[in-house]
Amino acid sequence: KNMKIAIAKQLTYWQDPQGDVLLFYSERDCNVYFGCWLQSGEPADFACKLTFYDTGAIRSYPREFLPYQIKNHEYHSKILLVEDSDMLKEYKLYRTHQYPNDKRPLKQLLHFIVVGHDIYHEILPEKYEEQKVMIHEITDDRVRNLILNA
Repeated sequence: KNMKIAIAKQLTYWQDPQGDVLLFYSERDCNVYFGCWLQSGEPADFACKLTFYDTGAIRSYPREFLPYQIKNHEYHSKILLVEDSDMLKEYKLYRTHQYPNDKRPLKQLLHFIVVGHDIYHEILPEKYEEQKVMIHEITDDRVRNLILNA
């Protein structure tokens, strides 16, 4: 079977290539954080926060290698968009089967992947946004450690 295609979308902030990516997820919120570099080997004093809106599902794998063929993978920092997503098809099938009387249209979800050094998170949101979070603004030690260990 051929591997599914994931298209790399460039992010603004340079992700620490050896760092972890932290996922915080609840019924309504999904955020991913990673430490950043200013240039090769030079850690930044901030983290990148990706906020995912109207997330339908997530799944994570502590693995080094992705089961996707990546297009445009030359960016220092990227998020991946999966084409023809099986995860998205499964989600839609589940929703229509479990909630057959729901008259609301299914959310217009996309399938994104955020990759860390030995972990990746797959997320089904309607959209996402990227922002810089300075170390002095961060109160969660797990997020602060992403910056301190970059």
